[in-house]
Amino acid sequence: VLNPERTIYWMPPGYFIVLGTIFKLTGASLGIARTISLVMVLVGIMLIAYMLSRLRFALVSLLIAGFFFINSYFIMCGNIARMESLLLVIAFSSFVLLLRRHFWKGLALLAISPLIHFNGIYFMGAYIITVLLNNEIRRAIARPSRIDIAFLLLAIVAWLGYGWYVISDWSNFYHDMSYQFTRKSSRDIISYMFTPINIIFIALTIASLLYAIIRQLAVLPLLVLAVFLWLINRVGHEMWYEIFESMAYLFLTIGIIHIMYDIASRLSVNRFYTVRLLLPIITGAVMLYWGYQRHFIENMLHYPQQMSNSTMILPDNVRYITDTDIKRIKSTLEILPPRREPYTIQFQPRADAFFFLDLDTKRFRIVHPTFCTLKPDIYILHNSRYLPSWWIKHAREDMLAARVSYRHNSALLFSRDKTERWYFRIMTIGK
Repeated sequence: VLNPERTIYWMPPGYFIVLGTIFKLTGASLGIARTISLVMVLVGIMLIAYMLSRLRFALVSLLIAGFFFINSYFIMCGNIARMESLLLVIAFSSFVLLLRRHFWKGLALLAISPLIHFNGIYFMGAYIITVLLNNEIRRAIARPSRIDIAFLLLAIVAWLGYGWYVISDWSNFYHDMSYQFTRKSSRDIISYMFTPINIIFIALTIASLLYAIIRQLAVLPLLVLAVFLWLINRVGHEMWYEIFESMAYLFLTIGIIHIMYDIASRLSVNRFYTVRLLLPIITGAVMLYWGYQRHFIENMLHYPQQMSNSTMILPDNVRYITDTDIKRIKSTLEILPPRREPYTIQFQPRADAFFFLDLDTKRFRIVHPTFCTLKPDIYILHNSRYLPSWWIKHAREDMLAARVSYRHNSALLFSRDKTERWYFRIMTIGK
């Protein structure tokens, strides 16, 4: 429970509707949530693979993409319960429809993408720009059929429903959205965007895009996407968005290989096939090395053991949580004296709550108080070797509220394997 007093509006509801619907059928669990993300990422990869299969160097493009698809950003996206995985499916389904000359269906599908995550707006921009710049796609647009109109009407109905939903509680919606945009606008976006490496990326992308426009190459949609995918991460600046920048580098790499082949073909006047291949091979190798340096391509010699993301590492022989850990925490909760209202419990990290969804709801309620006056009765904090060093700033507020010190092990419930420590603090017994 984020807020027992009102709805939280800081994210659009699309992903949660999909996840909640599946949970109604299967029951809620962390495993199911992660499986859903994994399936969606795999579907997204297949959609991207279809787009690449239409290019001149389809096999080469798919091989290069394979190295990107197994990087830490795709792996993380397929292992966490967030909106990006569903957004990938919606966005690239729309582009596949566009390439297959179903403009209106693709537009209708993409129109609902901001209801999954507001980053869908970037994909809408890429979609419209692609249509405007690609002569073949633009000329193929026909009048919408009845099915097309039905799709468009469904998208309009979805937006009308969301509009009614937020207008009925406008003050809280405005408060929550203001919080989100204030948090993001406080960052130094300009310095994050215009680093020396990023300036090179921008220059290469603009030059490649201009060439693809002039020559009307098949990689034009990928290069347009590269621009907007890069902007998602550089403007939004969230660790979850790194997957989009990873795809931007992938699409730029494939785009440049095709452009170099086109340039070499024109310069050699089709007389020297070796020359025509040599230029794209050399530039492709340089781009792949650059992708490796940017950690968009993993070190295959030590894969996956040394793969990391934001200093988070893969588990070794020490588990993050065990069945024994869960039983010990549950037994501690079960001996608490009964009372009229359920005990409210807050976990840190928040996602640890997924391991305790089967708690008796008549006695316990898991909460994550947000924009409300609710104070948890019980804090359960977990300090682990797998939590990155920067995580402490996210845990500090809960540590202070629970009067817990990781350094002095105050309120320590138990520890395991020297690094896994669980802290338990009861704030309120009565009620």
